[in-house]
Amino acid sequence: MKIPISLTVALLLAITAGCEQRQTQPEGAPTSPQPPRAAVELVVLVVDDPALAEGVRVLRGEWNERSAGQLVIKESTLEDFLAADTCAADLLIYPSRHVGTLVARNWLRPVRDSVLDDPNFAFDDFLPLIRNRSTRFGGMVVSVSLGESPLMLAWRTNEEVSEEPRTWNELDQLAGDAHSPALELLGRAASAASKNARAELLFDAATMQPRLAEQPFVQALKNMASRAQVAQDQNNAVAVTIAQLGKNRVSNESVEQLAFMFLPKASRTHEPLAMLGFSGRSMSVTRSTRNAASAFKLLAWLGGPEIGSQFSRRSEATLWYRASQVSQASRWLSDKNLDDHLAPQITKLLSGDNYFLLPRIPGIDDYLQSLNNSLTEALQQSLPAEEALANANNHWNAITERLGREQQLRAYRQHLGLDTPAN
Repeated sequence: MKIPISLTVALLLAITAGCEQRQTQPEGAPTSPQPPRAAVELVVLVVDDPALAEGVRVLRGEWNERSAGQLVIKESTLEDFLAADTCAADLLIYPSRHVGTLVARNWLRPVRDSVLDDPNFAFDDFLPLIRNRSTRFGGMVVSVSLGESPLMLAWRTNEEVSEEPRTWNELDQLAGDAHSPALELLGRAASAASKNARAELLFDAATMQPRLAEQPFVQALKNMASRAQVAQDQNNAVAVTIAQLGKNRVSNESVEQLAFMFLPKASRTHEPLAMLGFSGRSMSVTRSTRNAASAFKLLAWLGGPEIGSQFSRRSEATLWYRASQVSQASRWLSDKNLDDHLAPQITKLLSGDNYFLLPRIPGIDDYLQSLNNSLTEALQQSLPAEEALANANNHWNAITERLGREQQLRAYRQHLGLDTPAN
């Protein structure tokens, strides 16, 4: 059936009129209101640091105003965190020595180049050892540091030291206070080793075999045993120990206020050694986050030049980590009941290249505790150094086998920067 031409023309006119009517609606005509953008909620999980958790809570309102987002702060003990099978958070704040554990679990995202290249974040402002060693794993920047405390020599301030020991030989003339013989053994062995040998000081990078039974560990333990004998012979001698910088703490034990200095050197001609990785806090964005862009903005804000200075110093486990923070170093030290004369010395230490970085591999606390137990037994029972360290070697091999030798070797090589984690 044919449609009359008059009807066809009428339909075309009607359609054209309708289009013209829609196109010529007056500007400013009321439109349907757009729904407000949903606020992004980020979960921040703080591990083993209530003071930093409280710091995030204090900053929560400022972040809300800045980003129109919400922060949910959760806390966890280190034991519960390491025992978990999943990571239900957007941003992690955790002890830096466990970065290898988290990379092995594929929980961390590498820090985006957009963060590292942002002049407002000023990554180049980080002190060299923090920027080039603490934040990296497997050759990639996987975290933002909130500061690392190097191991120091310490004694109680109610005891007088006639002359501060500059070398290990001088220290051996003073009594020992063995809060953590593992720290002392590692400090002695690392200072005696060459810079090139320190990277693989504890394990062979080809086999993951421990090297505790080798030199310089045997000689170090012999010297420690001799020093322990001095402690028995000199009841009133000053007790000097190896310590982490922290508020009235030596190896997590509560003691009187302490005086600190650099670790002894192999000889007076050597440079001071930075022993890092034992204490410190890091931040990372998780693989599980669905709000990675917002999480990286929060990461950069908390670790940035302005907010990072007030946030970091809340923790007992941190120090200043930027060159621009050096003038404020006394704020970190006074909060820890420490003398600010240490500031320029520690800054120089963290800006040099003479360092030992604790292997940040899964089970690192188990390795350290096992070594501590072996050395404590050896010193108490006067075991020969060779026998004691052979026992310690066996215990470390057992830990490696329990955790999986191939997995541990992979993590160790990533720690050394020899291998890159799979994306």
